[in-house]
Amino acid sequence: MRGLRHLFHGLTSAGVAAAHYADLEAECKEYQCETKGLTTDLKNAKDTEAAHLTTWTQLQTERVDLLRTHPDAQSLEVTALDIKIAAAEQAYTAASINVNDCRTALNRNYEQLKRVQSQIDANRGASCL
Repeated sequence: MRGLRHLFHGLTSAGVAAAHYADLEAECKEYQCETKGLTTDLKNAKDTEAAHLTTWTQLQTERVDLLRTHPDAQSLEVTALDIKIAAAEQAYTAASINVNDCRTALNRNYEQLKRVQSQIDANRGASCL
């Protein structure tokens, strides 16, 4: 009877280990999929940031050109440009924050992926013993 109990315990332990390994594999695939999505999000955020920076820079250049070519430019034109410049700066700042948030999320996801992969490697090593 003792031998059967030992055999049953061994089979149960192997089943639990196999289930845990399968869970780790599924978690790993999930993090890999998330990594792809987050990488795309980061690229899109960087593109948006670059577009807002370009707009902001163009508006500042437009203001400088206006004042250089028309030193007596009416304050309404200058004020309108100043408002556009301020809005463009805010849009660029928000886009920069979004890039940082995307980068942070990607790094966090990557660390979790590494953790799961380490557990999978450890599990494989334990099963080889």
